[in-house]
Amino acid sequence: MIKSFWSFIRTLSGDNAYEEYLKSPKTWHKGKLLSRGEFYQKKIDEKWNKINRCC
Repeated sequence: MIKSFWSFIRTLSGDNAYEEYLKSPKTWHKGKLLSRGEFYQKKIDEKWNKINRCC
C-alpha cells in the first residue's frame, strides 16, 4: 500500500518522468538516450523557452 501510494505521488509530481522516458518504446528507436541531467534540462527548456503569456 505504501509503495503504491509513493508511486502515485512520484507520478503526480513528475519525479518519475526520467524512468518513464527510459521505459518508452519511442525512446529506443531514436538511438541516443539522454542522461538524467540532459533529460531534465530538455524539459525545463521546453517549458520556459516559449511565450508564457496570453496577450
